[in-house]
Amino acid sequence: MMSFTCLLAAGIAAAPTPQVEEFETAAGLDVVLVRIPGAPTTALNVVVRTGASQDPWKKNGLAHLLEHLVFHGTYGQKGVELRDAVDAKGAYVNAFTSPEETTYVLRAPSGAWLSLAADYLDTITNPALSLTPLNIEQGVIDVEANFFSQLGLFWLAESVLFPGNRGSVPVIGTRGTRRNTTFQDITDFYAQHYVPRNTTFLVVGDAQREQVEMLLEQHVHWPPQLEDEAAVMVSMDLNVPVSQSVPGRITGVIFGYHTPDMDGPACEGLAALLQFRLTEVVIGAKALASNVAAHCTSMRGRALLLASAASASYEGHMLPDLLEAAFAGAAARPATAKERGLIRKRGRARLRRVLADPEAFARHLGPALRLRPGAARTEMLGYLVNNTLPGSRTLQSAARRAFVPSKRFLVHVTPF
Repeated sequence: MMSFTCLLAAGIAAAPTPQVEEFETAAGLDVVLVRIPGAPTTALNVVVRTGASQDPWKKNGLAHLLEHLVFHGTYGQKGVELRDAVDAKGAYVNAFTSPEETTYVLRAPSGAWLSLAADYLDTITNPALSLTPLNIEQGVIDVEANFFSQLGLFWLAESVLFPGNRGSVPVIGTRGTRRNTTFQDITDFYAQHYVPRNTTFLVVGDAQREQVEMLLEQHVHWPPQLEDEAAVMVSMDLNVPVSQSVPGRITGVIFGYHTPDMDGPACEGLAALLQFRLTEVVIGAKALASNVAAHCTSMRGRALLLASAASASYEGHMLPDLLEAAFAGAAARPATAKERGLIRKRGRARLRRVLADPEAFARHLGPALRLRPGAARTEMLGYLVNNTLPGSRTLQSAARRAFVPSKRFLVHVTPF
């Protein structure tokens, strides 16, 4: 068991002080509990560390389809009954499938949270998959697919970085791959990946450990697992170094590095520094784009630090050089005292906002929940909760080690 109480910066001292505790239940369930005494709402996130990157060959979209089917309910309670109960108590449920994980979310008034969480856990861990209307849900996703852009920057980046997966849109798949998915595929996938050693239960809000332990003991219906029974993940070769241009109507760029050996706080700190410097140059000085982003992420289990930007301006052709220069600058020039002060100030403002909403705070902890229990996750939780920023020399040293030509990638959409 690991626990710590976060020591928030003075700038948000008036906010409730969350108490973060990591523990394993008697049945081997991994729990992260963030207690915010007096919080009016409480959130439950069930994070299954498997997403679309584990879809079987030629069955792309299976993980997302399974997420939809889970909401049809259990053998004892239909999905519509759960949704009616959620609506009646002013609560909210949803789920999201990404390439790396599937997350089920409940946000409810703290007084109603426990009973709704019980029904929601029943639904997630004991779904009546054999009774779900597979063809109807496939049709629903056919409609949903109209809102997915097959030319999105991140779809292109994944296609370039993992050429073995070409031919299907990440997460949602195609109509053909979804129709190629059977009930047997779905139940096999669920049995392999929806298991204790592959899942973290995150609770944020006004909840006690004893409540959470009893809740999980009574309403998580998966059989226990031994430590060596964790889900087996299928890996795919990463295509780096790579630089590829694709024709498009506007300029869009994703630039970054594969960062397998960089620890979480260093990666997040470098992302904050890159975001700050790129905003100053790309938006402030050059006015080339309305938005630029830098963040740590994972694609198909591969750790990446990347920056992205898009521009409809003729001068957008400068974006690849500007993004690459920002990464080179992070390795060449340590963050100044002024930069660190402004980055910390922005971090405190963000932390203040998310502390007011347990669901938002749960999302804020997302980078840590991608990690399995252990020292690296505890360190990452501390970074995210306390708004700490590694030292300037530490960040520079991490950049110098990671930003090497053999791990570089550039995906460039250009009208020229």
